[in-house]
Amino acid sequence: MSKWNWFDSARAVGMEPEYQYIYRYTSRLLHATPTSFYTNSKNLEFTEMRLLLEYVYVRLLDVIDVVSDIAVRAEDKRGLIFD
Repeated sequence: MSKWNWFDSARAVGMEPEYQYIYRYTSRLLHATPTSFYTNSKNLEFTEMRLLLEYVYVRLLDVIDVVSDIAVRAEDKRGLIFD
């Protein structure tokens, strides 16, 4: 039985950039930094929260584009024009 490989799975479905982003982001969160040794905070730093929210925002814009394209095609099939 082979070990599950997320990278290969992401590449197989065309999501390698998303995998790379999430891998780098979570790696930075999990591995120690100099401040990790003198603080007990488990919360994300402001810059980390912003980075994650920017990623979510961009991906949501992608979802809106996909849904819009589907709506246009559906309307075109019915003979209606979608503005």
